[in-house]
Amino acid sequence: MLNEPLRESVDATSRNPAEVSPSHFPFRSPIAPFRGRLGLFLLLTAAALAWKAWPVVAPFVVPADRFSGRIHVTDGDSLELDGVRIRLLGIDAPELSQTCSLAGMDHPCGREAREHLVHLIAGRPVVCTSVETDRYGRHLGRCRAGDTDLSAAMVESGWAVAYGGHERQEAVARAHGRGLWSGDFVWPEDFRRRARDRREAGWFERWFGWGRE
Repeated sequence: MLNEPLRESVDATSRNPAEVSPSHFPFRSPIAPFRGRLGLFLLLTAAALAWKAWPVVAPFVVPADRFSGRIHVTDGDSLELDGVRIRLLGIDAPELSQTCSLAGMDHPCGREAREHLVHLIAGRPVVCTSVETDRYGRHLGRCRAGDTDLSAAMVESGWAVAYGGHERQEAVARAHGRGLWSGDFVWPEDFRRRARDRREAGWFERWFGWGRE
């Protein structure tokens, strides 16, 4: 007759594998290697790289919306196709009301940028593809008129600055003093921020009487 300890040992080894307690096979969480400060750093680094690469990767992983139709050019980096608002991806052009000092003279560079975009389109059909929208609900689009990439052409002509793309074209425009680079101008982003600050200051003055004599 088997003694009790030995019998317990034999019984344990003869059990059905399905009846073995899960504690014998501890679950390993897929995030276990990322615990601790080093793991947190690696996760944040991966997230930052993914965010940076998204504009390049997105067209290949997300179905793109395609737009064409009746065109209206709003300003140097925005247009409408059959009423759909589109912002040219990767560039920033002067605001329509913005002025610049070009060749020693004041110029309505915002309107001139718009006119240059109209000139680039030259009456040809425009087709835009987009995979995302901005905070104003506009589609961020890669637009072409025939064989002309409108974003790249606007930057290379000097009538828009690189804004997340087309840095090579901007370097060419700078080197040749084209468009905005022939004089002095406020970066469109700074111009918008200053205009916003003035509006906010005016709001405080109206409500609280600041600046009044």
